This record gives sequence, C-alpha cells and structure tokens, in this order.
Amino acid sequence: TPRQRGLPIPAIRSMLALSPDALIFRPPVEVEEDARAAHTLESASYPADEAASLQSLCMRASSAGDYFLLAERGGALVGFVCGTRAPDGPLTHESMAEHVPDGGALCIHSVCVCPKHRRQRIGSKVLATYVATQRAAAAQGNGVRTLR
Repeated sequence: TPRQRGLPIPAIRSMLALSPDALIFRPPVEVEEDARAAHTLESASYPADEAASLQSLCMRASSAGDYFLLAERGGALVGFVCGTRAPDGPLTHESMAEHVPDGGALCIHSVCVCPKHRRQRIGSKVLATYVATQRAAAAQGNGVRTLR
C-alpha cells in the first residue's frame, strides 16, 4: 500500500483523488434534490406525455432507491437509470405505476443522459453498472427474477 511505502498522507490523497472527469455512480441520497435533478434530465430526454413526473421520480427515489442509480461527473448529475419492482406476469401501466417491494420483475423506467453529455457512452456505462448491480443483488437472493 502507499502508506506502507512511507508516502506522506498528502501524497496518498493525491494518488487516490479522482479525475474531475471521472464518472461517479451513486444511489439517491437527498431524495427531493436528486429527484428534481433527475426530472430535469427526464424532461429533456422524453416527450412531455412520456416523461415521468417529478412526483413519480420522488416516489421512485424514496420507495425504490435500491433501483435508482445516478451518474455524476464533477459533482453534477449527467445521467441516471431508475426502475421499480412489479409483480410477475403481464405488465400494465397500473402494475408499473407503483413499487411492489417483493415483486419478481424489475422494470426499468428511464435511462437518461444530460443532452450536453450525450455521445460519450455515459448511458451505456450507467445502464451496465445498474444491470450488474441488480444481477449481483439477485444472486444474493433479493427476489428479482426478471429484468424488463
């Protein structure tokens, strides 16, 4: 380790510092603030009649936070993926409108990237991270049987 090599603490900190261009993935923490930022991206990514409302994103961030992943660069939200769990069986608007914590299906509702950050593979990276995280959780027995 750097400390074992006798490096001073400031040198270790600089070695561990992330590039300002690094993509950081995290769950929602400040639910309303994170949902509001996600809503801005959602509104820029989908037609008005298809975009999730701020209320829906707040519900997903608070009730289904394990299925909501934010991507940040330089402290700013640049993308996100969110989903909810639904019962197994046919999906309907009604079945996807709520989060059913023990539902067997995981429904991905949104994959969004800030317009000025598009074409940089951010959407692919956040979605790949999301799917890998959910598959790992499913392998641990969280009950998700289907990823839709």
